[in-house]
Amino acid sequence: PGLVGLHRGNNDLDSLGLVAPSLVKLILEPSAGSEVDDAQCRSASDSLRVTGLTHSTSKTKHEGKVRGDNSIVFDKGNPANTFTASKAGIVAVCYCAAANCPETGNSWVLAARFTIHGPTSGQSWEFSTGLAVRLTFAGFGLRSNGTLRVVGASTQCNSNGGNPDGETSLQLGCPLACQGVTNAAGSKGN
Repeated sequence: PGLVGLHRGNNDLDSLGLVAPSLVKLILEPSAGSEVDDAQCRSASDSLRVTGLTHSTSKTKHEGKVRGDNSIVFDKGNPANTFTASKAGIVAVCYCAAANCPETGNSWVLAARFTIHGPTSGQSWEFSTGLAVRLTFAGFGLRSNGTLRVVGASTQCNSNGGNPDGETSLQLGCPLACQGVTNAAGSKGN
């Protein structure tokens, strides 16, 4: 879960136009090299699938409130008002300087971009047992020192409160230096 906040430095207090109350909407950029702009901010409706942040909840739970350090945080003053992204990728933050902005319209402008790291959703694999295979997968912001959890075909990634048991019958480094994988219960990073 997370929050969105925008910061304006003291030198920019009169120029950025960040005010409270205000609203944001998040738009997942469709593909590499295809950037969201002001026009798309004005016309897009809830196009990033997130839990807890829609146009209607923006008005009731995610209205921008000024914090003491010249930041506007979109939680209506309650840090428990979070949202959870369900897709990884580059996200455009669209901003409207009023709490009564319609979902689309000329008041929306592009304010920022950020990246949600993680695998590309919808990937699945099937391999025969007893064979050495190479598993490749795609995503955004993935690192070589990251970890991967493999779950059995009958297990959902959101099982056990989003912490499913991993498949431990796999081995890495084969055929020359086989090592068994670990399943650290309660850890999301294996």
